[in-house]
Amino acid sequence: MNEYSMSPDSSTSPRAYVQTGVPQSFTIDGFRLNKSDLLPDHIKALNNLAKLIADTHQTQQPVLEIVFVGFADTSGTFTYNHYLGLKRACSAATHLLYVLHDKYRAQLKFPVPVTLNTEGKLTIVSADRPEKNRRVEIWLRAELPRRGYPPHGHNRGGSQQGPYQQHETVLDEIMQNL
Repeated sequence: MNEYSMSPDSSTSPRAYVQTGVPQSFTIDGFRLNKSDLLPDHIKALNNLAKLIADTHQTQQPVLEIVFVGFADTSGTFTYNHYLGLKRACSAATHLLYVLHDKYRAQLKFPVPVTLNTEGKLTIVSADRPEKNRRVEIWLRAELPRRGYPPHGHNRGGSQQGPYQQHETVLDEIMQNL
């Protein structure tokens, strides 16, 4: 597997491995107070993530879905922070989709669906450092491995058997609980 640094300038940035069938979570944080504009480190991280997604489309386990969830700190009303979290998720998704289309569209096997969501100030990760709460979490779901592919033409009639069954992943559980 290729290793990608989500933010090359940050020693605390997550390391990305898209493991087969397991959604991977990436976080860009440190948004300015009451702002949804991307910072230079966010842009670098999203550019790296776009490359990772494009690279998975050259394998048997391409990224199938991207989910963006925006968050805010505890300042402001519930409604305002809910909206602000959604604006942050939208900013990140817009940039990532632009880069995927502009630089990597020839590598993508298919358009990758995107879901936007917000939790506003519902999920606080740091009481001491509010900038850590002003974040966007990005979840990727990669295709599950298919073992025992029959040779072409052996699956006539469109029936799905054995390894062709639909599998649930952690992302499916997360999405059901939102």
